Amino acid sequence: MISTMAQELKNITTIFIKKEKVAHETYSFYFKKPARFSYVAGQCMKITLQDVRGDNRGPRRFFTISSSPLDEELMITTKIIKKPSMFKQRLFSLEQGNEVTIFGPMGTFFLPDESNHPLIFLAGGIGVTPFHSMITYATSINYPTQIYLFASFSSVEEAVFYKDFVRLSKENLFVKIIYTITHPGKSREKWQGEVGRISPGMIKKYIPEFKNYHLYICGPEKMVDEMFEMMKSVEITQGKIRKEQFSGY
Repeated sequence: MISTMAQELKNITTIFIKKEKVAHETYSFYFKKPARFSYVAGQCMKITLQDVRGDNRGPRRFFTISSSPLDEELMITTKIIKKPSMFKQRLFSLEQGNEVTIFGPMGTFFLPDESNHPLIFLAGGIGVTPFHSMITYATSINYPTQIYLFASFSSVEEAVFYKDFVRLSKENLFVKIIYTITHPGKSREKWQGEVGRISPGMIKKYIPEFKNYHLYICGPEKMVDEMFEMMKSVEITQGKIRKEQFSGY
């Protein structure tokens, strides 16, 4: 496995390869992975773009790496809304061969080398990205730990990575995928899966003894805070919960 020991942090120049739409207002961006850049599934990196003007947050942003450490390319996945920031506009306009600067890897929200406990991943929206890296990697290395992913999206059209995860769950019997749609009536596509927000009752439906699992929570700040408090209210100790908050798109 890739060691979780800290890597040397430095700015590295790399090349943009392509982008693809993966859900409503959501795109994946692919970059060449430098030979000396290694990371642990779930970690993030900072991207600096040239020619970003008029953005009060500047030309840099942190992104979870949504690809597996074993993939040949680096992939990030993010929302591009109708009125994006100047940074997002520049990101969206990148052309093949354009140079960008990356810094990292960083972050302690990652798949452990080994786990003596089964894992539950709870994701809200684009917070599913680190779990895409973790589950893709876990499948590649035959990670011998049970993993349940519960992911919540407002509409079917926003359900990023759903088909990827279904495929991975067929390849990896240790992985179970449960997507839930909070506003199915607003979806154009039909949905026959779970509806409503992730709750202890929904989790217990699939995992009666879920209090024995360790939890990873990732998503918007409000969702993460609410889920964290909800899990503590059903007597899951704080030491069994890890969380990562996304502060904006």
